[in-house]
Amino acid sequence: MSRKPQKTKKVLPPIKEEEIPYTLPEGWKWVRLIEIISVLSPPEKIPASKYKQEGLYPIIDQSQKEISGYTNNEKILVIPENGIVVFGDHTRVVKLLYKPFAQGADGIKLLKTHSCVLPQYLQYYLETNPVKDLGYRRHFPLLKQCLFPLPPLEVQKKIVVILEARFEKLDSARAGLEKILPEIKAFRQAVLQRAMQGKLVLQEANDEPASLLLEKIKAEQAGQKKRKILAPIKEEEIPYTLPEGWKWVRLIEIISVLSPPEKIPASKYKQEGLYPIIDQSQKEISGYTNNEKILVIPENGIVVFGDHTRVVKLLYKPFAQGADGIKLLKTHSCVLPQYLQYYLETNPVKDLGYRRHFPLLKQCLFPLPPLEVQKRIVAKIEHSFAYAEKLEIHIQQALDNLAPLKQAWLKEAFSGKIFY
Repeated sequence: MSRKPQKTKKVLPPIKEEEIPYTLPEGWKWVRLIEIISVLSPPEKIPASKYKQEGLYPIIDQSQKEISGYTNNEKILVIPENGIVVFGDHTRVVKLLYKPFAQGADGIKLLKTHSCVLPQYLQYYLETNPVKDLGYRRHFPLLKQCLFPLPPLEVQKKIVVILEARFEKLDSARAGLEKILPEIKAFRQAVLQRAMQGKLVLQEANDEPASLLLEKIKAEQAGQKKRKILAPIKEEEIPYTLPEGWKWVRLIEIISVLSPPEKIPASKYKQEGLYPIIDQSQKEISGYTNNEKILVIPENGIVVFGDHTRVVKLLYKPFAQGADGIKLLKTHSCVLPQYLQYYLETNPVKDLGYRRHFPLLKQCLFPLPPLEVQKRIVAKIEHSFAYAEKLEIHIQQALDNLAPLKQAWLKEAFSGKIFY
């Protein structure tokens, strides 16, 4: 690694009064950034195609990644002396490095501060984004001319200590909040699991047993197309004991699979239209159509199951089916569509990648409770999920409120107000 040759530097334009954004404390001075740094040149730059996934030395580039790859070539290392600040010329990403590394690809500037400037102080200054985002254009030509608030060295040290302490608390608070989010997701799954095991709500003696519901379902099916005889449920298939009045059935026994008038290929989705197009993606609505003739009209609700993705949606309003890969499931009158939706959200079939899941799903065991119990279960789940959603909103708001703090503290630091 070498510094650029110490040739005669260009005479910098004097700092004009109108350039100065605010008054600095006594003992501070406005300088141009280029006055307090040297731009270093690495022995070699490694193209992205030659990054290794493992190796002895890290490769640093202008991406958000802390380490982008590895190399074993000791001869091309940059050896930081008391710290080097890496600036992403295209991305404005800032990194402070103390250990040997190799420079990846092109587009970063290696900035070494002069002895009167702490590299941590420079790092924090660059994190204020003194140059506005220019997209993927180079930012350093403008950055090096920026005004830099230079305090005495002892003041820099105090500023760095204060900021480090504050940022440590900020990171701790953020980590604590982010830790709760997966716990809320786990809470939802626990609620669903307890619901399907009959442990979420109380059973009542006058609830009509599920065996009678099954007889009603079979009566409904009597006039329909003859179904295949299902294999009896074996003792070893039963995962747990259900409460009295519940019954294990195969999923296919309590649903009808509907066929849409037509399926719309993704290439024909409109961005706007009268009717939503529903497919197996995570999107609530994937597109629109104006063709009324191809609509699916839900009667009391249709559950949409993504055959490849296992995504579940419950729909009550007319829609068109998009592309291929979803199953339209209509429950019989003795099964609430919301209860089926929640059952499917327990993921009774393991993830098979992009293979079809419905051939296995339809044979799965379905815990069928009395209808009144289903109603109580759905109400309890909805109440629990509403509480979880409210908690998620509060956590996200708290995270959003943390985001501006860093920039506010940096602004205080570089105006000298951090001490007051």
